Amino acid sequence: MTTGCVGRLVDNGDGTITDNQTKLMWEKKDDTCPGVHCFTDESYTWSTGTNNPDGTAFTIFLATLNGGFALGSSDDGTTCSGSFAGHCDWRLPTIVELQSILLQPYPCSTSPCINPMFGPTLPRFFWAATRDNTNAARTWDVRFSTGSVQPFDNTVGDCVRAVRSAL
Repeated sequence: MTTGCVGRLVDNGDGTITDNQTKLMWEKKDDTCPGVHCFTDESYTWSTGTNNPDGTAFTIFLATLNGGFALGSSDDGTTCSGSFAGHCDWRLPTIVELQSILLQPYPCSTSPCINPMFGPTLPRFFWAATRDNTNAARTWDVRFSTGSVQPFDNTVGDCVRAVRSAL
């Protein structure tokens, strides 16, 4: 069952939003706190200091959404239980994907700079999966207060929003 307008963004009624333009399914934030979908209780690191994707965004956030597996599959590659919205392939978006849900390019005239359909969103930085290719200790993020995009120290806690292919 889908709700909302049939157009670019579709509220799937299960805590997810499908973007028909990019063919991506996004996690919708809510005010059920504490928990991984809580819009106010979210601060995750990208790395533990190793410059690898081993921070809490992967070990807690994505592992929770994917039924205990941070990279989106079970030990046998087929089992998908206890996962969010019946999918176990949730991941952090690339910087381009994350920018695609901004209401408008920088500087955004509204804050937070995201369609309200995505649920309550803090006007803070959100991690992307994309590393800064000039400095391994930095990863790209989007600031939903202004729409700005910049690389940042990947051991700092930022917000996260999960995505997966809707195909």
